[in-house]
Amino acid sequence: MNVTVRVPAELYDEFQDAFTSNDTTITSVLVEHINNQVKNYRIPNQAPKNNDKDYDNYSYKKANFRIDSDLYALYKIELIKNRTTPTADIIRLMREIVGRKK
Repeated sequence: MNVTVRVPAELYDEFQDAFTSNDTTITSVLVEHINNQVKNYRIPNQAPKNNDKDYDNYSYKKANFRIDSDLYALYKIELIKNRTTPTADIIRLMREIVGRKK
């Protein structure tokens, strides 16, 4: 199944740049994160607020990835239990990775 998530454009660009130097793909990172969330849900650690960029400039990009539909269904159930959405969870993950790479 194909999944599309709209994320802030600048954050998505920085997230992509974090993987240009190695052979890791965005799809593999997102699928691994979703698999881990299904097994053991956690809120990704974001950068501290004072160092966090303001990504609310209303410019968005689509992050597309392929994932097994059964795994994605389990992921959505886990997120509903924790009162969040796939978009919010993936944005938190992107912020965490971008923060670590800086």
